[in-house]
Amino acid sequence: MSVTPPPTKEIADMGSSEKKTKYWSKVMTRYEASGLLASEFCRRHRLSPPSFYRLRRILRGDRPAERLELVAVAELLEIY
Repeated sequence: MSVTPPPTKEIADMGSSEKKTKYWSKVMTRYEASGLLASEFCRRHRLSPPSFYRLRRILRGDRPAERLELVAVAELLEIY
């Protein structure tokens, strides 16, 4: 079953963000059921990988990673 997204104008004309959320939720459900890597799913369905990943994070409710702090190994050894 193809999940090729509607043309950009059609997406804009979908109206409410509720409709867009519903549409992309269905796309993500199909992706998860496909067993494909995200990159392959995007290629087969002509989806933009950056948009796919961004929308997947949004739908999951993921927050951007917080800044990580590098710690020297010697500091870690002193702790233990």
